[in-house]
Amino acid sequence: MQNEVAFHRKRGKAFLLALDSLFFVAFGFFVSLLDPSLFFLGIPWIIFFGITFFYFLSRFIKPAPILILNTDGFIDRSSLISGGFIPWEDISFVFPTKLRGQDFLWITLKDPESFIQQHPPLKRKVLHLVWRKHGTPLLIPAYLIAAKEETILKAFQPFAKTAF
Repeated sequence: MQNEVAFHRKRGKAFLLALDSLFFVAFGFFVSLLDPSLFFLGIPWIIFFGITFFYFLSRFIKPAPILILNTDGFIDRSSLISGGFIPWEDISFVFPTKLRGQDFLWITLKDPESFIQQHPPLKRKVLHLVWRKHGTPLLIPAYLIAAKEETILKAFQPFAKTAF
């Protein structure tokens, strides 16, 4: 058995998100130039979407793994509210699901409340909302991962024997 399996983000998605962000930077710039009374509306757009542009551009140029499986657990870096490191002992089930037409990996935790409490206050609120809405605070967007869902699930099996 391998000690670690890593999955990367689809590079095409990162590129498209960088282009989208660049479009909104340009939009904020033109709004600020065309109507000086909207200057204070355009500047936050430029700043926010400028930051997201560089974030997604860096993810396109130098992609880092967004899901890493190892013998101790797995590391989820798939989104801003990702779970971070989750030990295998904390997981009850892992199974694929669809939400609004998108593929996700549904991770059922043995103690979701303690998992949520490990995070900073703002992230705790968001994770709690996700938990209330979907029944789990941890949903990994499989549609972002540059591998087929079946491949990801097969990679989970040797590590998380009790989760399937």
